[in-house]
Amino acid sequence: MFSGFFKSIAGKIAGFAIAQWLGGPLGQILGSIASRIVNSAMSGGGFGLNSFTGGFSDGIMSSFTQAVTGGQSPPGASGDESEGVRYASAATGSASDAGGAAGDLRIEFIQFDKRTENILTGLHPDVAATAREQLIRMSEDDLGVDVKLYEGYRTLQTQEGYFNAGSSNVKVGYHNVGAAYDIQLFEPDGRYIQNGSDIAYQQAGRIGKELGLTWGGDWKNLIDAGHFQLDRGISIKTMWDRFKLGRDIYTGE
Repeated sequence: MFSGFFKSIAGKIAGFAIAQWLGGPLGQILGSIASRIVNSAMSGGGFGLNSFTGGFSDGIMSSFTQAVTGGQSPPGASGDESEGVRYASAATGSASDAGGAAGDLRIEFIQFDKRTENILTGLHPDVAATAREQLIRMSEDDLGVDVKLYEGYRTLQTQEGYFNAGSSNVKVGYHNVGAAYDIQLFEPDGRYIQNGSDIAYQQAGRIGKELGLTWGGDWKNLIDAGHFQLDRGISIKTMWDRFKLGRDIYTGE
């Protein structure tokens, strides 16, 4: 049928148009339903019940979140933590040629979901541009999944919580300097793909490594198939020292 890129764009346009036209919670709900239905139809799935119920659920959650938080991510969600980072220019999608694959990235802007865009602003510009290119390539590969950023920059407090819970083995990591991010993959009906061995995560890992990223799926301990970092061979200690001094984490300038 249609490529993943065009399915995603068509669904988002349909949902956005209806949400803007009607406005309010009703617009959010009907817009989400329309987005799901368009994606399903262009995938050859028709106008099934899953599209309706999935879109209805998305709309309810979206309208509830906006009502409670004024349109921001819920308190404690990783998307909030980009507020204290100095990388607000990262959303433009440009990158420098200072190592890695950044110099090969296309200067292309595609609007992703609100949470993903918010997370991109909290990353170092080179990392944000690389992440955006990875998302674009995954959309073009027509894997039949929806890819979103789940987390990017982390405060030290959040990192400590992960460390204490055993979900991270470092007290300061690449997330804390805006050099790492995590993705999540979803089925067309909105179901989260938890299995890191899924072919879609493997494809994400391949694309990430082509772009010069280190992939958490290759780790021997605490495998994390959704994790990507642009370290360029620089230790986290060096990056953290530069970050604290307000210097660029890659060049030290």
